[in-house]
Amino acid sequence: MKLAIAGLPGAGKSTLFAALSGLAASPPGQPPSAKRIPAAVKVPDARLEHLRGMFQPKKYTPADLEFSDFPGIPTAELKGKGELLGAMREAEALVVCLRGFEEASYPYDRPGADPVADFKALMDEFQLADLAVLEKRLDRLRRDVTKPSRTQDADKKELAVLEHVNKVMEEKGTLRGMPIRPEEE
Repeated sequence: MKLAIAGLPGAGKSTLFAALSGLAASPPGQPPSAKRIPAAVKVPDARLEHLRGMFQPKKYTPADLEFSDFPGIPTAELKGKGELLGAMREAEALVVCLRGFEEASYPYDRPGADPVADFKALMDEFQLADLAVLEKRLDRLRRDVTKPSRTQDADKKELAVLEHVNKVMEEKGTLRGMPIRPEEE
């Protein structure tokens, strides 16, 4: 399973990454890498070990988690980081790390710890990025459905679903709670 660790700068993403992966975090005072850093961690499972001992298989593959530590991005700068958001979309789950401590100085526009506000700011930026992807796909589909092709019928169905999704996103700002029929999924 691929997990992306994301959050605002100074939230402790690299520290969490180091604790989970066993890799060293950036030393204090040294800025973290501007790129994502991946690490794979084997997940120990006593049940699997027991079965391995009983059956002696030729191949043994324990489960593993792949963590990616992404650099912290102030929300004002998030819009210009499309490549980073694209890499985050490759993950199967997003681990949002929020600052909940007062000791360290917070280098950006929000003094003091306010994890609820930080979470809302991150979710707003992610939703705006998702809306941009949605609008780009809608533009392409609107052009494609006018041209005869093998996929024209499927494109028309996708266009109808995405127009509905776009309307819900613009009205509510989220797709949480939106019913989706199996054929639309």
